[in-house]
Amino acid sequence: MTIERPDILAALRDATASRHAELDGGMPLARPCAALDDYRDHLALLRRWLEPVEAWQARFADGPQDAGLLAPAPICR
Repeated sequence: MTIERPDILAALRDATASRHAELDGGMPLARPCAALDDYRDHLALLRRWLEPVEAWQARFADGPQDAGLLAPAPICR
């Protein structure tokens, strides 16, 4: 007997697809002829978005901080 597990990631993608499309369409680089200023604005927007995430992550020092200390990822074939 196998237990079927829902694909949580697929469900999340489906549930948020329209919001992501709207967000992506409003990004500075979504303009038809993005210019250098649009790239600058895009990077500034990403920076403002990532700063709180990075601050939150900085509170955790309980795991391997060096990629070499991480267990190798399984090889899927």
